[in-house]
Amino acid sequence: MQNKLFTNIALICVFSLGSLSTFAQAENDESSTPLPRHKAGKHLMKQMQKMDANEDSQVDLAEYLAHAEARFRRLDADGDGYITKDERRSAHQKMRKKVRERREKWREQREQFDNEADDS
Repeated sequence: MQNKLFTNIALICVFSLGSLSTFAQAENDESSTPLPRHKAGKHLMKQMQKMDANEDSQVDLAEYLAHAEARFRRLDADGDGYITKDERRSAHQKMRKKVRERREKWREQREQFDNEADDS
């Protein structure tokens, strides 16, 4: 079971390393163009801030692995050390619901702002 857990954590790390190396390269290479300011770029910056536990503007391996393990444990709803299709689907549905609620809140705020601007 420990080997499976380690393998799953390692896979999470491998899939995420590509985006982290891009982030690090863009941050350190002055000749490179800055990260795009679209949603994916903003999301990556937020993820980096979440991982940076000691707030030194760098993510070391221990911080990265702690974040990956916490994410794995959130997905592993029954705590058996495996993420099943059902657990993955459930987590995806929760995320989609959260996104829909956030979008609805933004729409309401935008409408309220527009209405206030029209009244002025």
